[in-house]
Amino acid sequence: MVLYLWSFIATAAASIVFGFGCLAYLFRRRAHRTAQGEVANASIIASFLLGIAFYSFGVLALGQFFLDIPVSQTVRVNFGDARVGWLLLGVFADYIPRLYGVLHPSS
Repeated sequence: MVLYLWSFIATAAASIVFGFGCLAYLFRRRAHRTAQGEVANASIIASFLLGIAFYSFGVLALGQFFLDIPVSQTVRVNFGDARVGWLLLGVFADYIPRLYGVLHPSS
């Protein structure tokens, strides 16, 4: 039963839906605008990417530590190497502006 549900929970579609849910929450709170009222594109992109990453990493951790579904099995059966690659690329893309902000605090 758990593995049957897992085949729906650990999908790319579920993580994308969660990413859109994060965007909806961002817009609902009006946090997608700067103090000057301009659209904060970086916040919108980061919200979506971090939502997908949060869901995907959460699914991997939940499966590994609480449901005894190894990460390697989830990647092999549900995620696929390409999804993990895109996930890591998304996290990398999010880290670029964060690292730049740390290294150039006056910008």
